[in-house]
Amino acid sequence: MTLKKTKAQKNKNKISDKELNQALGLFPASKDIAKGIKAISKKDLDFASIEALAGKLQVYDWPADFESLARIIVGQQLSTLAALSIWNKVKATVAVTPKAIDKAKVETLASCGLSKAKIASLKALSTEILTGRLDLEALHELDDEEAIAELIKVKGIGPWTANIYLLFGLKRLDCLPANDLALLLGYQALKGLERAPTSKELIVHCHDLKPHRGVAALLLWQYYRHIKSKPVKVTK
Repeated sequence: MTLKKTKAQKNKNKISDKELNQALGLFPASKDIAKGIKAISKKDLDFASIEALAGKLQVYDWPADFESLARIIVGQQLSTLAALSIWNKVKATVAVTPKAIDKAKVETLASCGLSKAKIASLKALSTEILTGRLDLEALHELDDEEAIAELIKVKGIGPWTANIYLLFGLKRLDCLPANDLALLLGYQALKGLERAPTSKELIVHCHDLKPHRGVAALLLWQYYRHIKSKPVKVTK
């Protein structure tokens, strides 16, 4: 005899959008971001339509510290949920501090699902901080370009990682991670382009959105999540 599951039973283990947002560290946009959205919306009507289509903007709200930068490194070139899974394993295995990461065995970190390259990057970051060659607090006093220049000195940290850290950690709202694939695909869909723009083309397209290009990125991510969640129509 086959028992039919009730709707409540089917949804019992389904995570709600609110729970997922909390797990990812996503929260409603700040007042500064809201001001940026208004400014962008006046310049580009396509961006003005995103929240109506995809819902109110939800953003990462991370502190500007070692743990946040380590989390960004862990998430390089991974889907959001895959990155979250590995990050949770890392946090459950080792304290996310420069000293603990520096002392942790490669095998221990690898057991969390980290690649050799990411382990090397995390250890390089730990070394730079422990030796004083990188001072995360000092980044607050630097402009965007100077802060990025300091971060990319660390092995395994490139422009994408640096821009993400500035945007979500330091709350620098003009930072545009232009080589982010989701941003490129989101912009293509938003503008109805035949192909996704290159990183350089995206920078050109978003030039007039200064000093809120980071806010534009947040909106594009929101839009990309929206179009990815829509069911695909199959035509015969």
